[in-house]
Amino acid sequence: ENFINSLSDEIKKESKLMSSISILELNKKNETSPSTLEQLNANHSKDPENIDIIIEIAEKSGALSKLVCLIPVSLEIKGSIFL
Repeated sequence: ENFINSLSDEIKKESKLMSSISILELNKKNETSPSTLEQLNANHSKDPENIDIIIEIAEKSGALSKLVCLIPVSLEIKGSIFL
Protein backbone atom coordinates (compact mmCIF):
# COMPACT_ATOMS: atom_id res chain seq x y z
CA GLU A 1 0.00 0.00 0.00
CA ASN A 2 2.85 2.41 0.82
CA PHE A 3 4.48 1.57 -2.49
CA ILE A 4 1.32 2.35 -4.43
CA ASN A 5 0.85 5.62 -2.54
CA SER A 6 4.40 6.62 -3.48
CA LEU A 7 3.68 6.34 -7.22
CA SER A 8 2.78 9.38 -9.28
CA ASP A 9 -0.81 9.86 -10.41
CA GLU A 10 0.30 9.45 -14.02
CA ILE A 11 1.73 5.99 -13.33
CA LYS A 12 -1.35 4.99 -11.31
CA LYS A 13 -3.53 5.69 -14.36
CA GLU A 14 -1.91 2.94 -16.45
CA SER A 15 -4.53 0.26 -17.14
CA LYS A 16 -2.52 -2.71 -15.85
CA LEU A 17 -1.65 -0.92 -12.65
CA MET A 18 -5.23 0.29 -12.16
CA SER A 19 -6.39 -3.32 -12.46
CA SER A 20 -3.84 -4.49 -9.90
CA ILE A 21 -4.77 -1.70 -7.52
CA SER A 22 -8.44 -2.67 -7.82
CA ILE A 23 -7.62 -6.29 -6.99
CA LEU A 24 -5.54 -5.23 -3.97
CA GLU A 25 -8.36 -3.01 -2.72
CA LEU A 26 -10.85 -5.86 -3.11
CA ASN A 27 -8.57 -8.23 -1.21
CA LYS A 28 -8.12 -5.69 1.57
CA LYS A 29 -11.89 -5.19 1.78
CA ASN A 30 -12.46 -8.94 1.90
CA GLU A 31 -9.98 -9.36 4.75
CA THR A 32 -11.96 -6.96 6.92
CA SER A 33 -15.40 -8.20 5.86
CA PRO A 34 -17.23 -10.18 8.54
CA SER A 35 -18.72 -12.68 6.07
CA THR A 36 -16.77 -15.82 5.28
CA LEU A 37 -17.22 -17.88 2.15
CA GLU A 38 -18.78 -20.61 4.27
CA GLN A 39 -21.36 -18.18 5.66
CA LEU A 40 -22.08 -16.81 2.21
CA ASN A 41 -22.49 -20.30 0.76
CA ALA A 42 -24.92 -21.17 3.56
CA ASN A 43 -26.88 -17.98 2.85
CA HIS A 44 -26.86 -18.79 -0.87
CA SER A 45 -28.26 -22.26 -0.16
CA LYS A 46 -31.15 -20.64 1.71
CA ASP A 47 -31.75 -17.97 -0.96
CA PRO A 48 -30.17 -19.09 -4.28
CA GLU A 49 -31.77 -16.29 -6.33
CA ASN A 50 -30.34 -13.46 -4.22
CA ILE A 51 -27.96 -11.71 -6.63
CA ASP A 52 -26.30 -9.73 -3.83
CA ILE A 53 -25.11 -12.95 -2.19
CA ILE A 54 -23.88 -14.28 -5.53
CA ILE A 55 -21.91 -11.09 -6.19
CA GLU A 56 -20.43 -11.14 -2.69
CA ILE A 57 -19.32 -14.76 -3.17
CA ALA A 58 -17.69 -13.78 -6.47
CA GLU A 59 -15.92 -10.85 -4.80
CA LYS A 60 -14.74 -12.98 -1.87
CA SER A 61 -13.40 -15.73 -4.08
CA GLY A 62 -11.64 -13.26 -6.35
CA ALA A 63 -13.63 -14.47 -9.35
CA LEU A 64 -15.17 -11.07 -10.00
CA SER A 65 -11.83 -9.27 -10.02
CA LYS A 66 -10.47 -11.82 -12.49
CA LEU A 67 -13.45 -11.27 -14.78
CA VAL A 68 -13.12 -7.47 -14.57
CA CYS A 69 -9.54 -7.78 -15.81
CA LEU A 70 -10.78 -9.62 -18.89
CA ILE A 71 -13.38 -7.02 -19.90
CA PRO A 72 -12.13 -5.00 -22.88
CA VAL A 73 -11.76 -1.25 -22.45
CA SER A 74 -14.03 -0.51 -25.38
CA LEU A 75 -16.68 -2.48 -27.23
CA GLU A 76 -17.78 -1.99 -30.79
CA ILE A 77 -21.51 -2.56 -31.18
CA LYS A 78 -23.31 -1.92 -34.49
CA GLY A 79 -20.66 0.52 -35.66
CA SER A 80 -20.66 2.62 -32.48
CA ILE A 81 -17.86 2.56 -29.97
CA PHE A 82 -18.77 2.68 -26.29
CA LEU A 83 -15.98 3.61 -23.85
